[in-house]
Amino acid sequence: MKYFSHHYNISIDGSESWFDLRLDKDTHLYIDPFLVFRSKIPAFKNSKEKFREFFKAALELVFESKRNSNALEQLEENVLWFPEPMEIRLGESEGKYGAGPGKKFSKACTNALIKLASRGYKELEHFEKIQIFSSGIGADGISDTTANILKEELIQYTQEVCQKLDIPSLPCAVEKAVFDFEDRRWYHGKPDLPVNPFLDKKGIILVPKEFL
Repeated sequence: MKYFSHHYNISIDGSESWFDLRLDKDTHLYIDPFLVFRSKIPAFKNSKEKFREFFKAALELVFESKRNSNALEQLEENVLWFPEPMEIRLGESEGKYGAGPGKKFSKACTNALIKLASRGYKELEHFEKIQIFSSGIGADGISDTTANILKEELIQYTQEVCQKLDIPSLPCAVEKAVFDFEDRRWYHGKPDLPVNPFLDKKGIILVPKEFL
């Protein structure tokens, strides 16, 4: 059993804002987006607006699909297809790698947005409306979705913590690290992050305790 604090020789006393994740296995905890929205941590001050804009972009693709047959494909295979955010080590996976929300989730979420669009929604003020219209979206899926949408912010937060603690970082490949709102697509990135030696040297992304 190896924790972030153990690996990097950090003395902790419980006052830390970050969750001390286990590096060799997922912890059965989940990110609650509504706790994120209430956070006073600077890196997450615009998180609610980002969620709103993200799902507005997704709904725009639903409406666009009436005249562009590729729009729903883009929605399902890129915009709403979320990989397992292995860097945060949260969720239900018992193995080395989790499956992530994947295509089942993407399909369920797309269908939920189609239903919302048919009811006249142009954007979402409340993220839970998606869950209402789809039984395929549970706590783990919501958590992974939140981690993916806010991956830039979580990376920034991790970098700030590591800078304060003088923890070494290296460029690490991160799937779907940045969402481009102009062309409504995800792009991979290679930000500087602390390295997880138990996960093929993938990066570590810290999550504030108050989000769990």
